[in-house]
Amino acid sequence: MTSPSYPPARRGPQPSQASEVPVLANDHQGVAPAVIGVVGLDPICDQGLAYADA
Repeated sequence: MTSPSYPPARRGPQPSQASEVPVLANDHQGVAPAVIGVVGLDPICDQGLAYADA
């Protein structure tokens, strides 16, 4: 028996284009501003920080 992963594994096609995953875009010009809030114990804190730095 395998132990469940967190977050649960995604099923179906994975996003691969910048329109689906904004952090993959080379240029964010013209995109509406966003507020990104993360906390130290957030399991995806690193991804939120990477998104904010992009």
